Amino acid sequence: MDFTMASTKRWTDNCMGWTPLHSMIYISQLFMIQTLRSMESSGSFPPSSEYATLLNGIRLNFRLENFWIPGPLVQFFKNLACFWPSATESHGPVTPALPAIPTWDRATKYALSSPFNRYLPNIAAMISRLRTICTTSDRDGMTEALFVSDVNGPRYCASLFGQALADGEFDRLHMTSPGIGLSLPGNLRLWQNASAVLNFSGLPAAYDSDVDEVLPSWGMYMNLYNVVDWFGPVTAMMSKYCQFWKGSVPLSDCAPNCSAAGAVKCEPLAATDMFAQPTWVAQASTHNHNSHGNGNQIGHYTLHSSRTLTISARSTLVDVPDSMYFAAITYCFNCRIEDVQGVRAGQFWAIAPDLIGRQEISTLPGVLTSIVRDYHNETKLDASRN
Repeated sequence: MDFTMASTKRWTDNCMGWTPLHSMIYISQLFMIQTLRSMESSGSFPPSSEYATLLNGIRLNFRLENFWIPGPLVQFFKNLACFWPSATESHGPVTPALPAIPTWDRATKYALSSPFNRYLPNIAAMISRLRTICTTSDRDGMTEALFVSDVNGPRYCASLFGQALADGEFDRLHMTSPGIGLSLPGNLRLWQNASAVLNFSGLPAAYDSDVDEVLPSWGMYMNLYNVVDWFGPVTAMMSKYCQFWKGSVPLSDCAPNCSAAGAVKCEPLAATDMFAQPTWVAQASTHNHNSHGNGNQIGHYTLHSSRTLTISARSTLVDVPDSMYFAAITYCFNCRIEDVQGVRAGQFWAIAPDLIGRQEISTLPGVLTSIVRDYHNETKLDASRN
């Protein structure tokens, strides 16, 4: 979607300082909010919990009607929901859920522990990456060619949180976190325009892993701990972004308890590289040059430019409606990336055998075609046509 928008001139000419990382930050926040709404609807936490405090604080400061979702992602949010697998409620409810606390701190360079790093977007890392690329775009003498080859530009990553990467344990956790290992679109002008307004937008400063301590709190993990004002301008920007996508709706239209798509268990097959770590490029010679491929290059990751995803899909429920099943295999809500404990918990997942299933499913090529053909518009849509 962002590759399409980065080449949509009527958007980039008047996009309020947007970059693809603003999209990632915004959609990641909505993902966390919808998960909390599903947990609340299923009765998974008491009113006195941190989950409830965080969700109530978000609703106090923002209206769900203002959290617009671009058309291609609407079915993702409508199907990210809790459900009751039987009328007797003997196995339910079943819900997407966050762990009790985020297992992150300064010592881990703000990385979540495995396997949760692969499932939960790291918003602090996205903010760090956004600020780093904007700083790179403003370097003296920067050109289009230098920008796309820079080790801290949109195609490579040499630092996070103010520190050089070294392909260490926590670096690898970050690089396999949603979105962080992906190459980003946008020309030099787009990123320079973003840099020009970045400090006026209220976006939080990036953490410095040598200095800044964090709390094991989901509010702090979402950068909504005591300070929420910065998310208002991002919401306004993305509301405008959604006007270029047919079928966009607000989050308030996405009930957190009306889909059983989560009952479909997805497993990546051998042909998948969606979750692979980006390639590490070792430093060379004096390692003081910012260009990828230079004989004195700084150590860095080459970020993924394309991905493949092939899955199997199984369920113990035979009556999952087609719309929910197709949403499940398209967005892979319930995908066990690694064969580890803790990803699924509860009696429902012990039910055997699975009664329906398919192998070798690959929806990604068709999805990419549909995004451009069925949803995108080169000009802003009237509200009545969304």
